Amino acid sequence: MSRVRDTISFGAIYAALASEYQFGARHFAYLRATGRPLSGLWELSVEDLLRLGIPQAIVELFASVRTQRDPVREWEKLAASGIDLITIEDPDYPSLLRELAVPPAVLYVRGVLSEDVAVAIVGTRKMTQYGRRVATDLCHCLAGAGVITVSGLALGIDGQVHRETLQAHGKTWAILPGGVDVPYPAAHRGLAREIVAAGGALVSEFPPGSIAAKHHFPIRNRIIAGLARATVVVEAMEQSGSLLTARSALEANRDVFTVPGSIYSPYSAGPHHLIQMGAKLVHDPKDILTELHLDDRIVDPRNVTPDSAEEATILDTLSTNVMDVDQLSELTRLEPAMLISTLTLMEMKGRVRNLGANQYVRT
Repeated sequence: MSRVRDTISFGAIYAALASEYQFGARHFAYLRATGRPLSGLWELSVEDLLRLGIPQAIVELFASVRTQRDPVREWEKLAASGIDLITIEDPDYPSLLRELAVPPAVLYVRGVLSEDVAVAIVGTRKMTQYGRRVATDLCHCLAGAGVITVSGLALGIDGQVHRETLQAHGKTWAILPGGVDVPYPAAHRGLAREIVAAGGALVSEFPPGSIAAKHHFPIRNRIIAGLARATVVVEAMEQSGSLLTARSALEANRDVFTVPGSIYSPYSAGPHHLIQMGAKLVHDPKDILTELHLDDRIVDPRNVTPDSAEEATILDTLSTNVMDVDQLSELTRLEPAMLISTLTLMEMKGRVRNLGANQYVRT
């Protein structure tokens, strides 16, 4: 209880106001613009609030929340649920988010946010095999460099970003369009738990219990871009939420990267449009690290010492082009049983990747 009393000056009051879904970042901005602490505003009459220049609609909503919410109780509910509330007045509020035109006043967090370098990767929900490979390679490169990946936990590219970052033993943040206690989509709730367990975070501007709604996604997208030093669009239709995220990144004066694709694929339309508008083309995942002046973090996964003669033969033969087992067997002249067992061990070591249907590439 002492923690509650110590923070009631702003933390608990933020919790009470933010628990009302309609009370958003712009409402908090008007309150903060008065220069008065929230604890002082909480005690003022409606008339006094109006005299401070706060719009009447906001004053009425503020007064309504004040009569219905107990700050101490709201703070205790968050503590009991294991959800942290970071307010814009807290010293550990992400510094990059403060640069947004209208930064979120509160962040609900499960897990750990840090000031480490982060890069957002977003794309279509209907990713192709090409998009899957690109997202995978990007994540393994960035995770190997100690860069946090940021995405939206959606189906398709977003989910691939989180999964592959975890596979590469990196950290990833999932920014949600609803409450952190009800990760969306439901199919990725297990993935959400893995993200937190691995030292990453689930983040939302929406209070616990909030269900994802269509108009939440643009609000969520600006946080994805805002938390990252750069945003990468992998595959996207010409009209998609991924392009809105890229636009948010540009508005926040952040780098936007994109990966070109086939001119015959509708999922290349978004990236190609961004390139025409000046986005930086990614030919190699290391391009991102170079542009962010993180060259010293580049790790070449190809510089590995094989653990056997069979591994050496496979590494010399296999490239980033897809090869199936039959091709490898013919080129390496290894017996099929030995080839399969060696590939399995190499996959466990992260030296090759199984794309399914007995197709492999070097990592």
